[in-house]
Amino acid sequence: MNKIRITAVSYINTYPFLYLLSKLNSPLFELSVDYPAECARKLIANKADIGLIPVATLGSIPNGKIVTDYCIGADGAVNTVALLSNTSIDNIDTIYLDYQSRTSVNLMRLLAKEYFNRQFIWIDTKPGFESHTLKDNEAMVVIGDRVFEIESRFRYKYDLPEEWKRHTGLPFIFAAWITNKDIPEHITDTLNNCFKNIEQSFEKSIDKYHTNSSIDKTTVINYLRNDIVYRKSTDMERAMHLFITKLAENNILI
Repeated sequence: MNKIRITAVSYINTYPFLYLLSKLNSPLFELSVDYPAECARKLIANKADIGLIPVATLGSIPNGKIVTDYCIGADGAVNTVALLSNTSIDNIDTIYLDYQSRTSVNLMRLLAKEYFNRQFIWIDTKPGFESHTLKDNEAMVVIGDRVFEIESRFRYKYDLPEEWKRHTGLPFIFAAWITNKDIPEHITDTLNNCFKNIEQSFEKSIDKYHTNSSIDKTTVINYLRNDIVYRKSTDMERAMHLFITKLAENNILI
């Protein structure tokens, strides 16, 4: 394998990963960024070798396996994976699903069935859906930086990993570094060493990547320090396997 093609999501929560990878300055790696579902598609289509991939897609990636000790996770509220509405969930009957993330969409479907005990009309979306004006009986699942930008328009915000923790008592992993190839051990070691001081990279990564945004830097640094969990734990692995198992048991499409 001559060059390792890496694909990662292009959200605020990946700033530290992107910054640390850029500091490697190694000809071994080629980095591209996209939204989560597209990262998974690239890996499956052999257009990438390692990707920061939504965990819900792990079962659909032939020979897929996690290759580092780092992830995008949360232990409770994360603020950027949310169901937004102008009415309580008891009065919602239609939910628009963010096209950018299969993991968050499937988490919403699972919570609807097991936790909220509700049946909804699910509507797939396209780019720009978040500007849609909701009726009183509607809601939308929105992920990523856009939640910060639009949440003030809504009266209700249900934080999905927070609801998951109430339901299971466990944290949640949204994405992990996944490959479907035989990656040499020295590559995995290089990535783990690259990310080991991730908490010290927050401010520099914000300075490098957070430009021309309406989201203030205080909000961003608080988000990285207090909402996102980057180090994969035993409980997170338990949560990931439980999530995938529950999706299968409830016949929810991954």
